[in-house]
Amino acid sequence: MDDSVTIRPARQDDAEGITELWKTMAKQHRRYDSSVWCWSDDAPVAWKRHLSDMIGNENVAVLVAEVDG
Repeated sequence: MDDSVTIRPARQDDAEGITELWKTMAKQHRRYDSSVWCWSDDAPVAWKRHLSDMIGNENVAVLVAEVDG
């Protein structure tokens, strides 16, 4: 098994996977302090839209790490 890691610019088709990671992070932070870390039910949709805008912005670097492709 090759454990090589490739860092590359994010593409629009990465937005779904990145959003899933964001949702996991958001849930963990909510466990720490739900009075501070609270999001509306549509926050993942809004965040994915914002992320897609960032991926298309030449002034922002959104990177992903790929393991084994």
